[in-house]
Amino acid sequence: MADPKMVGNAFSADGAALHSKRDWFKLQFKCELTPDHKKVAAFEFLIGDPIPRKDWADHSLSDEGGSLD
Repeated sequence: MADPKMVGNAFSADGAALHSKRDWFKLQFKCELTPDHKKVAAFEFLIGDPIPRKDWADHSLSDEGGSLD
């Protein structure tokens, strides 16, 4: 897990998380913004491996025993 970064017109996160069904997955994304930062010019993402349940609390990821989506 890592904090998101803003460099120029690009907002990116190499250590984000995605919740799907009953699991959390590693997520990386990059969002290119227009120069005025009001619109998305490009977006790409990569869904990675599941985050082990034993690590959820360390990253403040919900463990409610059910689906959040």
